[in-house]
Amino acid sequence: MRPVRLKLHNFLSYRGEHTVEFDGVTLAVLIGPNGSGKSSLIDAVRFALFGHTRGGSDGVITEGEQACRVEFEFALGAEMYLVSRQRSRKGAGSTLLSLQLRNGHEPIVLDGKSVAETQRRIEQAIHLTDELFTVTACANQGNVAAFSQAKPAARKQVLSDILDLVAWERRADVARQLGRDVAAQLEADHTRHAALRATASEADGLREQIAQIEATQGVVARQIAATETELAQAQGAKEALVSDREADRARRQALDELIAQAQKAKTAIGETTTRLSQLEKSVSGRAALLDGIRRAEEAQTYSQELEAKRQEDERLQHEAELLDQRKRAATTEHQQAIRTLKERIEQARAGHDRQVRSLRQRVADLNSQAEPLERVPCADTEMAASCPLIAAARKAKVALPGLDAELVKLLECDPVADDAQRLSTLESQPVAQAEEKRLREIATARKEAGHNSAEHAKAKQAAGKLRDLQESLHRVERAEAQLTEVRSQLGGLTAEAKQTAERRAALEKELGPARDWDALLAQAEQTMKTARAAIANLQARLQTLGQQRGTLEERLRLAEHAVAEVEQLSVQVRDGERRLNLLKILAQAFGKSGIPALLIEQAVPDLEAVANDVLSVLSDGRMSLALRSQRETKAKTIQETLDIVIADERGERPYENFSGGEAMRVDLALRIALSVLLASRAGARCEMLVLDETCAPLDAQGRALFVDCLGRISDRFATVLVVTHVDELKELFPYRYEVSKNGQGSMVNLVAA
Repeated sequence: MRPVRLKLHNFLSYRGEHTVEFDGVTLAVLIGPNGSGKSSLIDAVRFALFGHTRGGSDGVITEGEQACRVEFEFALGAEMYLVSRQRSRKGAGSTLLSLQLRNGHEPIVLDGKSVAETQRRIEQAIHLTDELFTVTACANQGNVAAFSQAKPAARKQVLSDILDLVAWERRADVARQLGRDVAAQLEADHTRHAALRATASEADGLREQIAQIEATQGVVARQIAATETELAQAQGAKEALVSDREADRARRQALDELIAQAQKAKTAIGETTTRLSQLEKSVSGRAALLDGIRRAEEAQTYSQELEAKRQEDERLQHEAELLDQRKRAATTEHQQAIRTLKERIEQARAGHDRQVRSLRQRVADLNSQAEPLERVPCADTEMAASCPLIAAARKAKVALPGLDAELVKLLECDPVADDAQRLSTLESQPVAQAEEKRLREIATARKEAGHNSAEHAKAKQAAGKLRDLQESLHRVERAEAQLTEVRSQLGGLTAEAKQTAERRAALEKELGPARDWDALLAQAEQTMKTARAAIANLQARLQTLGQQRGTLEERLRLAEHAVAEVEQLSVQVRDGERRLNLLKILAQAFGKSGIPALLIEQAVPDLEAVANDVLSVLSDGRMSLALRSQRETKAKTIQETLDIVIADERGERPYENFSGGEAMRVDLALRIALSVLLASRAGARCEMLVLDETCAPLDAQGRALFVDCLGRISDRFATVLVVTHVDELKELFPYRYEVSKNGQGSMVNLVAA
């Protein structure tokens, strides 16, 4: 699986749409501050491929948004695939998942009928699960030691998943199931062999019993033939009775029809007579209807005249209402203008009074300051030039004449003279004279028109009867036209009723009293029933004899073929026993201790070699490791395991005895080796290696060695991506993805060194 492109839309901290290109980027660092969204890009790959989420299904949606979508495009050999997964908060929440093959111009949709089925197709295509992906191709500080610190059995299981050894276990299950099927068939064959041998000894006795049954069958067959002759005679008698009954029923049905016709004619004559009476009554009221129509037409004319008066009165009333509204508005506006002028005059007078008081206060203050010139003896001496009090008094005395003149001018000025004149003019002006005059004219016009609503309503009610009276006149005219037709129809019905009565009397005389057909047929049916019961008993006996004979003949057939079948079955049993032994051997070979164990043994040296290459670089040649798949127990037996033994300048020690930075180097070496093993596996070529904050604990020298190590193995992957917040590392890689975050969310940019 070679990554090509990753698109995110409202995923975790990435608000809006972002695209990350992987094609052509072999070795890169994904760098940025803690919390900026670096690991979210790896989570996006896992979300697209496996549905991995943090904090629930809706936890991957950017805060404040309703849905997110991740598209991951990758290559498997020469084929290009696109996985798209979308999550929405709407309703109870929903997930959409799609898988497409994108080799040609038109993509081929490979979706299943459900999200779960599409997920299985994705994992079948890449031969990876989320667990296998994270334990091999995607390492971080939290799981970098997952393989190293796991139990030996768990380590072997990881190798088993990478090597796809589950297929061998499926073969073992098939061999074991086939063995159980063969064993069950052998047991059934042994049982059948014994039964066939017992059946072969019954042949002579069965032939004797069959001959006795054949003789009894002949006697019963003759008895059945005699009874069937009696049944045929009884059936002929019944058929004659049925024919006579049907003829009698047909003639009596004709009589019933004549009775019904007579009743129908009687009803029709009554209805026609009633209708004729109604028509004659309708015609008699023609003169009264014509007089009523005349009066209604006069009322309609009068009502129309009153309606014209009503409309004119209503128009005048509406005009009066509008004039009254305009009068009130003009009055309100006039009063508002008077109030506004009064307020302005009052404010101007208050301002003028304030100015006068202020000037008077200033004159008083200056008089007070100038007073020392009259009282101080030295005011005109040379000493007064240096006295501040005398200087202030002289200055005040100089300013007094100007202020006195300003005060006199202010007192003589009237600031509201113009507004007072305008107010007097406004208060004397009349308001809405034209509207008042028109209102008086309208009142006079309405009084002269004199519309009477009660009289109008009475005239409308009288005119409303005109349509009903006209309709009644039309009905009378139609009744006059129908009178002749109804009289003729009544004569025809009377003649037809007389003919029907004569035919009914003749048919009743011809039929006479009714026969008891049910009793006659019941007697014939009883005779037939007795014959059928006798035939049924004889046939049941004959059938029982036939079944007994068939059973005996089948047993005889089985007995005659038993010898040949016993010999054939013996050969089949011997073949089954040989097949069962072969299936047991295959089940053992396909089991965990068979071929899968050999494949793991072959994979361990490759894993060990790659891990030692990486560990040698990371430890500067001081450390190496060995993977031992077997150990000797205290009972001197060999036990399957997968232990990790580390060698350094102090000798060999188990992995569990190491801690801190040295153990971390071993963890990292093994995780990289697992990724290389996965990348080289034929079934699932994962060409992506992600190392998330795995080099953070290393010192500067260790980081440099770490990058050098990745450079040596990068040719085994399409993309090696190191996720870190250590800023010093970014200059050591040929490419870097710089991740930053602001108030809107995270952003990522690809930069080439």
